[in-house]
Amino acid sequence: MHAYDLVSETIRKQIKLGKYQPGMKLPKEIELADRMGVSRKTLRTALEELEAAGLIIRRKHAGTIIADDAQERVDAPITIGIALPMDANISLASIYGPGTEDGSMESQLLIRRLLKEKFMLNLFYSDWGGELHSYDGVIVLSPMDCIPLLERLAEMRKPHITLETHYDCPGVNTVMGDDEEATRICVSELAELGHRKIAFIGGRLGPPGRKTGFRRRTNEFCRACREHGLETKPEWIFNEEHLSGEPALSLREQLADYAARTHECTAVVCGNGISVLELEKYRVASSAFPKQELRCIDLRPFNCTEQEIAFLSQFKGFYRPRQQVADTAYEKLYAWLGNPSYRPRCFLVPYRKNTE
Repeated sequence: MHAYDLVSETIRKQIKLGKYQPGMKLPKEIELADRMGVSRKTLRTALEELEAAGLIIRRKHAGTIIADDAQERVDAPITIGIALPMDANISLASIYGPGTEDGSMESQLLIRRLLKEKFMLNLFYSDWGGELHSYDGVIVLSPMDCIPLLERLAEMRKPHITLETHYDCPGVNTVMGDDEEATRICVSELAELGHRKIAFIGGRLGPPGRKTGFRRRTNEFCRACREHGLETKPEWIFNEEHLSGEPALSLREQLADYAARTHECTAVVCGNGISVLELEKYRVASSAFPKQELRCIDLRPFNCTEQEIAFLSQFKGFYRPRQQVADTAYEKLYAWLGNPSYRPRCFLVPYRKNTE
């Protein structure tokens, strides 16, 4: 494909996306050529193609204007690639999935939005060596399993988005819920109530170099406790790996010994609602279970039943902003498509506090 074809295709897609509206005047040729990174000669050839297709009107001394019926005439499908980890064995249908915000992951909600807006979606594996230029944008599922691809996308400045886990590399575009802020608030509230010894229940941390949700929450819990001068002990923290990365007993096995390990604690912070549900089983079964004030960082974890959601709603804490993360991810990916000046970064969406 020639350079002028790429320029023509880019402008077509900007018209398709509504970034160039009917009647809108295009920037001056020298400015547009600089924005596209091409010579004015290449740009003029592309504009001649668009004029011949009836998408723009060029008038001497008046500039270039988008035709009134350009959006109806343009034929430029927007294709989004969905990058899967190399060992994944899933289909678009399984990613799309049933359900609502209560029973869907952020990626499912984003994909439904893209399909609703008539984007074309294609799955590919993160180790695929083909040309990424065939995609207008990319969604990277499980980003910490796709680091080489993320680095390649960042280097290319290819529009992309990752959700819920940020790989700290310049040029990577991420939208995620601010679980660290929710963790800090949980600890702060308990400290203000006079609690000095607080337990923490998380989950699977993953390898030390990966900022998974439970690793972020565990690290932030420890940091917040230090800031408030609270006492912390390793035996008061329950995860399926130690912070060093060494394996530990399963969360369920550890919680069987919860009462003995945390008898000094007057409060507990749970990483999500699953921890609360597991803890409740042992509280009911144990007569020696300590009385503790509870806060939960995510009261509506993925795949909970309606009965479990109703039970969890009685506790103080936060809800993970799944729909807001998906909507923000759509907005950021859309903003980058056809916009070379877009600046990718990590966008944080606040968790919603339970006020019931």
